[in-house]
Amino acid sequence: MESAKTTLQFHRYMLYLILAVPIIITCYQLGTIRTNNEIVFHTNGRTTVLDLLSKSTPVFVSQGEYLIKTPQCTILDLDPWNPDARHFYKNESYTSCTSHPLLTSVHMNENNTVAILVVDKKLVPKYAKDGVSCCVSSVNRGSGVEIDNKITYTKCRTISNNSIEIDNDRPSMVTCRSLKKKKEVYKNVHVPIAITPTILNKTLNFKSFARPLSVLWVGIDSVSRLNMIRTMPKTRAFLLNDPSWLEYKVFNKIGDNTFPNLMAMLTGLDNTQAYSRCNPKTPGGLDKCDFIWHRFSAHNYVTAYAEDSYVMATFNYGKKGFTTPPVDYYMRSYQLACGDLKARTVDNSPYCTGPEVDGERIWRAAKEFTRVHGNHSYFGFFWMNTYSHQQLNTPGRMDAKVQAYMNDLMKLADNNTVIIFHSDHGIRFGKIRNTLTGYIEERMPFLFMKFPAWFQEQFPEEYNNLKLNQDRLITPYDMYMTLQDILQYSGFDDDITQSEGCQNCHSLFAPIDLNRSCADVAIAEHWCTCFNYRKEDGATKLAHKAARLLIEKIENITAEKNATSKCAKFKLVKILNTYRSQCFEDGADCDQNFLIVVIETKPTATFEATMSLKYNGKKLKGAVLDDIEDNVEMKMYSGISRLDAYAQTAKCTDDTYLKLMCHCK
Repeated sequence: MESAKTTLQFHRYMLYLILAVPIIITCYQLGTIRTNNEIVFHTNGRTTVLDLLSKSTPVFVSQGEYLIKTPQCTILDLDPWNPDARHFYKNESYTSCTSHPLLTSVHMNENNTVAILVVDKKLVPKYAKDGVSCCVSSVNRGSGVEIDNKITYTKCRTISNNSIEIDNDRPSMVTCRSLKKKKEVYKNVHVPIAITPTILNKTLNFKSFARPLSVLWVGIDSVSRLNMIRTMPKTRAFLLNDPSWLEYKVFNKIGDNTFPNLMAMLTGLDNTQAYSRCNPKTPGGLDKCDFIWHRFSAHNYVTAYAEDSYVMATFNYGKKGFTTPPVDYYMRSYQLACGDLKARTVDNSPYCTGPEVDGERIWRAAKEFTRVHGNHSYFGFFWMNTYSHQQLNTPGRMDAKVQAYMNDLMKLADNNTVIIFHSDHGIRFGKIRNTLTGYIEERMPFLFMKFPAWFQEQFPEEYNNLKLNQDRLITPYDMYMTLQDILQYSGFDDDITQSEGCQNCHSLFAPIDLNRSCADVAIAEHWCTCFNYRKEDGATKLAHKAARLLIEKIENITAEKNATSKCAKFKLVKILNTYRSQCFEDGADCDQNFLIVVIETKPTATFEATMSLKYNGKKLKGAVLDDIEDNVEMKMYSGISRLDAYAQTAKCTDDTYLKLMCHCK
């Protein structure tokens, strides 16, 4: 009897083992699996099982210590679920903007030259039992100095028989009212992706002496690589399960917010050069910049640029935008028209405009652009920030949706398309930014690229370099050089323009030097993740000296901008954190080191700055900072980070840099 019981237990154990093996294999293949209460992921040879209902520290099975470790750059391979970060994680669910399917949609003719707006008569009873009367207006750009920040509407045309032909080169606003009460029951705006005569002419005149590559570029604001692992496991697993996707793990931003990082990728300029060359605060200023999409357009590529938030738009927030549309499909008017719809805020961001999720509008525009131009050569840039910019966990709301959209785009894109999927930086404010994890995450956004299979076969050396560079220090300037090279490999003998912001940066088709430093590739000390920071005692005299220097710098900037009458003077409340850089190699001479100080002030604000420490006569390695304070030369670098949300307290100025350091009186 006992033997039979033992045999039964053995068989039951073996059955459990057999059932478990495929699950374990799947976890390793997909990288991440999330259930209701548990997350299992496998990255860099490390497996983590996280029970969301438990508060215990996750257990690791094998763990790499560094993403990169060279004499010039050392970056910790932080676990996404380390105690610093895990404390702030919250699983967010998708939020819909309407309880009914959309009443209207745009249909194209067979040649994609005629756009028809259709009212779905089957859905009418859901909106008004007595029926609806609908009309449509075309959306026009503004005029004068505010041409890119204002719109007007044509007279509303009545829709008869549930459909009407609309302008194929402008957005259309549709309004529906109930027949009896005349109450507005539905309002939405649509943007057609139609082939106009101008665009048709480009496609007919496209000539290449090689197999041309298209570029489909999709970006999500404020998502670090580590936060993507936490909040977007389905999307990440989907990408990693396809070997044609390449992930770049050491992608370091070069500036504070979206504008400088995207300008580096789109123009090769740093922030100072961009403001000097094509000042975005003056009407027509941005039109003077040589954006990479102009290079593609000059060879008759069809071009597009769309962004979701009309408020936080990269080239319009505190800026004048473009006087002349910079691409064939320029969707700024669509953005502004969406802003005229009833808005719904989720996570302190305008998440819904009318019946649609703002971010999904851009995903659908990217899909339609790719569908319409799948047989043409194109350059499409689609950017989203409404569901990711404001809070750490909000990208999780869209995880399943983003996975589905990426799947759709991959099916729609032809076999000549390079897909770029990335972010500009990690979350820039919030409590996680008071941690070392948050410091590194802000500076290291996610980046994936996908090349056609034939490219790997035709250019094996270049493709091997793309793979090699996955673990090398790269920057947005390198991406600018890479985009130029894509034109070269497409058969266009353009002169390659060196990035002015970084003289040493180059295309990812060539091997990146393993021993790159931040100084080599124009990453300022304040944004550099290479210095291997460790937490330091915040009570030292040197830390307080750094805090005083930071406040003095803020006061000087405020005075230089003649803003002392409207911006309050900050006083130190406490030092929240200090981090000190470490020597890259054991035994190295440390005649220079860096100290990060994070302070809380009154009025309430949180600031972060980087100081260089130079010491004459002794090595800094292992030195106690208080012991050498009198002999340390401290210098503060120009970059200052604001780690708390400041939009509501800095409304008295339109200067985007001053906003960082201003608390209005």
